[in-house]
Amino acid sequence: MKKRYLALILSCALAFSMAASASVTIPVYAEDEDDDYDFLDEEDEEDEEDEEDGINYLEDEEPEDDYDDDEDIAEEPLKPAEMDVNYIQNELDEKGSFTFKKGETYYLRHTLYVSSGQKIKATGATIKCSAGAIRNTATKKNYGSAKNITIEGGIWKFADKKGYGTSSFQFVHASNITLKNMKINCTSYQGHSIELIACKNVTIKDCTITPLGKAKKGSVEEQIQIDMASPSTAPTIPSKLQNGATCKNIKLINNKVTGCRAVCANISMNDGDKYKKKFHENITITGNTFTGKVAEGLALWNVCGATVKDNTIISKAAVSMGDHSDGMCVQMFGTAPAKMSTAKLIIRGNTIKGGKHGFRIWSQSSSKFGPTTLKKNHCYAKAGASSALVASTSTCKSISSSGNKTYKW
Repeated sequence: MKKRYLALILSCALAFSMAASASVTIPVYAEDEDDDYDFLDEEDEEDEEDEEDGINYLEDEEPEDDYDDDEDIAEEPLKPAEMDVNYIQNELDEKGSFTFKKGETYYLRHTLYVSSGQKIKATGATIKCSAGAIRNTATKKNYGSAKNITIEGGIWKFADKKGYGTSSFQFVHASNITLKNMKINCTSYQGHSIELIACKNVTIKDCTITPLGKAKKGSVEEQIQIDMASPSTAPTIPSKLQNGATCKNIKLINNKVTGCRAVCANISMNDGDKYKKKFHENITITGNTFTGKVAEGLALWNVCGATVKDNTIISKAAVSMGDHSDGMCVQMFGTAPAKMSTAKLIIRGNTIKGGKHGFRIWSQSSSKFGPTTLKKNHCYAKAGASSALVASTSTCKSISSSGNKTYKW
């Protein structure tokens, strides 16, 4: 019996030795390798995130290079990936919403297009763009191209330090738009961070906008542009939509904006007199800080009815820039509609600093602004205290003025 057991033991040992000497294939999975990324799978959401880099590529193929988190994106060319934007676009089109995850970095290789009823949430996320960030497609007049759109949160950056040269966020013939709690560092000083072309019922709230690059002397480009639909002001939209439509019911609340010119309600100066008769309506600007590096802090052109309250508005432009060095100007260029006679202009509780003027109301037509209230404003002009607040009944139907202070800056 002992010999039989011994033979059995020797036989097993020999078999094990032969198996060990043969080649063995062991499957290797993506999660076992440090350099592989997991990509989004609708059936397995746990594979959305690369835990080491905290980056979502949202694409179907592996990126060519590893991204170094310690290197600024402006120093490294963007890796070729299109599925990130395509995936987000599909989610928006199919589900009506997309949420960028907090703490993660995303890359937009081309522009996202939003349409009616869509929502984007990006609180705590960083989105790096290599083109315009978001816009809608202009298809209908009368504010009917898109409606009920909300974008909330996010640090929106451009891919290089020069910034995007045109409009990063653009809405055309749209209504009921809300942009809030966003930090935008996408556009150069020569572009517009946010452009509203013929839009109605828009709120921009608690946003910080700082352009990239440098402000060029003599430039009057603004970071928030409240625009009209004309051939020269909106050359990229279909000609049938360049009908002179203006913006209505625009609210800017608690934002911090820096630009060559920070904010402007714009008009067309190059498309004929009929466009100069078009007026924006009901602009509300409350609790903001606007800084114009080389031009106005705030310019309101052809506006019928406005409230500007509790803001700090500064132009750092030299007096040699003339009227473009005003801290804030309200100006009329064409014949106003009849409703202007009752449209209220309320300027209250602001600190306004400029070069040639601090605050100025002016008309280049025979029309006058409606009832105007100037109350508890602190106005400064580099040219002197007498130029710090300029308004008269030659340009306003009536003026109620109290508690204003003027200073040389």
